Amino acid sequence: QFAIKTNHIVTNSFFLDIATPGICLSDEVLYLFSPPTIKRLSTLIYFCKILKQHMHVIMQMLWRRRGSVLQKDRRVMCDPYFTKIITSKWSAFSEAKDKLHFDWGTNIASYDKHWVDLSINLQTSNVIIFDSFITANPTETHVDAHMTPILKSLPHILEQYVGFTDYLIKEGERTYAWNRFQGIYHNNRGGDCGPCAAKFMKMQSNGDGKEEMSRITDKVVDKFREQYAMDCYEEFVGDFQVANEAGMK
Repeated sequence: QFAIKTNHIVTNSFFLDIATPGICLSDEVLYLFSPPTIKRLSTLIYFCKILKQHMHVIMQMLWRRRGSVLQKDRRVMCDPYFTKIITSKWSAFSEAKDKLHFDWGTNIASYDKHWVDLSINLQTSNVIIFDSFITANPTETHVDAHMTPILKSLPHILEQYVGFTDYLIKEGERTYAWNRFQGIYHNNRGGDCGPCAAKFMKMQSNGDGKEEMSRITDKVVDKFREQYAMDCYEEFVGDFQVANEAGMK
């Protein structure tokens, strides 16, 4: 076990999971629960936490390496927790009377392991979905169910925190629109949607589009999963501190 620069405690199997084709990557947030008083159980829960942050680590790696390029074009990569907080709080937010002063808090629920790349255009109030496994949500009804919390929360969040007030009006409510980017790689075997979503983001930062994304194959996915594992290791393991059993207590 060792600590990486993101303050996660991991084992070598953490990076092996990122590199292995077909293994679904998670980003669960069990660490938000208060640790119990029993030291042994506390260590177990802490250990579960650090083994569930694959996508968080991948996104931090990409931002460290591509952030300066994106900022020149006035673009950012949002942490996965951003959309998780929105979906976790959607029920309470939708019932709140004062949506501009809603307390979003930090508690996050756990969801399934399907990942997509959302490209949010603030100027057009539109969200483009880059989905490598459409089979998981084949119809507009399926997509609407997942996207509604984000589309209807974004206008209020942006005004509340940064004073941005451009949005669409639909049926008397503030909202954003969505559309799914067509003709890109589809991960028929399943299990690779997380790394594929990260890959789509990276390709957009390089100026790549539909043609380049359609050329991705399973073999290409195998290669960039392995590359992501090596990049994360290189980026965050330098100057690591071994977290031995005594250090965990």
